[in-house]
Amino acid sequence: CRWIMDSRDEFTKERLDAIAATHPAPPAVEAPAADTTAAPAAASTNAAPQAATNAPPVAASAATNAPPAAANAADAKAKDEKSPEEKKEDGKPEEAAKPPSPTVITMHELWERAYGCQASAIRIRHSIRKILAKGAEADALTAQTMEVANQLADISRALVEMLEQVKTSKDVENVRKGITYIKSKGETTIQQTTRRLRIEKLEAERKAKAEANAAAEKERQERIDAERKARIEEEVNAIQTKFQSIVAQGCFRQLDWKTATRQLEQEKDELKTPEGQIAADLEIRKVADMKKMHDIFITKLKGHVFTKGKVLKGSKVTDVNEKELQILRKDGKSRTKITWQKFYKDYPGNLNELMNLYIINTRSPGSKYRLNLREWADAMTGAALTMQLVCADVNGAVEKAETLVLETVKQFPEYKETAKKIFPDLADKFGDASEE
Repeated sequence: CRWIMDSRDEFTKERLDAIAATHPAPPAVEAPAADTTAAPAAASTNAAPQAATNAPPVAASAATNAPPAAANAADAKAKDEKSPEEKKEDGKPEEAAKPPSPTVITMHELWERAYGCQASAIRIRHSIRKILAKGAEADALTAQTMEVANQLADISRALVEMLEQVKTSKDVENVRKGITYIKSKGETTIQQTTRRLRIEKLEAERKAKAEANAAAEKERQERIDAERKARIEEEVNAIQTKFQSIVAQGCFRQLDWKTATRQLEQEKDELKTPEGQIAADLEIRKVADMKKMHDIFITKLKGHVFTKGKVLKGSKVTDVNEKELQILRKDGKSRTKITWQKFYKDYPGNLNELMNLYIINTRSPGSKYRLNLREWADAMTGAALTMQLVCADVNGAVEKAETLVLETVKQFPEYKETAKKIFPDLADKFGDASEE
C-alpha cells in the first residue's frame, strides 16, 4: 500500500489530474466505529480511549492523499447532471464519452485496491489495539490467588480468540490480495502510463512543431509568391514601356522593323521570369506581324496597277524593294520613285487598296492572292497594328484597325485569345464578332 501511495511521486500533479479528471478515483474510506462485540466490557472500556487517543490519523491521511482530481471529477459530474434545458442553453453539442484505455482502467483498479487496503489497515490496527489493551489488563493482575489465575486464563482465551478473528478477517485477506495485485501490476501500469503520457507529450510537441513549420513555410511561400508577382509585374511593365518608347522614337513610322525587333530582344534578354519572356514575345510578335504585311506587299506588288487615288490612279508598279516603289505614270512615260515611308504617310487611299487586294479579301472566293487562315490572320493583325501605330494620324485609321480585328476573330474564332492579348481594349467586343 505504501509503495503504490508513494508512486505518486513518479508523476507530476498535472499527469495524475489528467487521468483522474476523466475517470475519478473512488472516495476515501473512513475508519469504522470501534467493534464492541469482540471483547468483554472491561476491555472495551479500557481500549476505546486508548484506541481513540493512540490511533494514527490514517483515515485523514487517506482522505488527504486522494488525488486532487476528485474535486474536479465532482465538478465534472455536477456538470453532467445538468438538465437538458441547461445543456441546450450552453449551445454546445453533446459528445459521446470516449471509452477509457486499458491502462486507465488498471490505474483505477490500483487506486481502488490501494484505498481498500488503507481502509482494511485502519480496521486491523484498531483490532490490534484492542488486543494490546486486553493484554494490558493481565499486567495489572499481580495477586497470587485462584481468582486472579482464573481471570488470567479468561484473558488468555480472549486474546487468542481476538487474534484469530483478526487473522481470519476479510480485512487481512483484502490487504494480502491488494498487495499481491499492486505488486504484480502497479509498477508495470505506472510505467505504461508514464510511457503513454510521454508519447502524448512528444506527439503534441511534434504536432505543434509541424504546425509551426507549416505556418512558417506558408508565410515563406506567400512571401516568395508576392515577390515573384511583383517581379512579373515589373518585367511586363518594362517590356510594354519599351514597346511604347519604340513607338515614340518613330521606328514604326520609318518602317524600321529591324531596329524595333533588336531593341525588344535586348530588353527580353534582361527578363528572368517566364511571364516576362512571354510578354516580350508578344511585343516582338506585333512587330513581326506588321513586317509580314509589308513583306506581302514587297512580294506581290510588282506589276500592280493602282485603281484608286488622284495621283497614282492608273500608275503601274514596275519594281519594288524594301526601301521604295518604282512607279510608271499613267501616261506611260514619266517614272518616279516613292519611299515606303512616304507611301504609307501620303497615299492612305492606295495603301487601303493594297490591304483590300492582297490581305483582307484573300479569303474571299475567287481571290488570286489567297492566303491560308493562319497567314491571313497574322497579316490582318499586322494591318490593324499598322493602322494604329503607323497611320494613326490618318482619318478613320483607328476605326479601320478595329474593323480588321473584329473581322479576323469572326472568321477565325480560335484566334480570339491571341487577339485579346494584342488588342486588350477591344476584348469586350470579340464575343459579338465571333457569334455573328
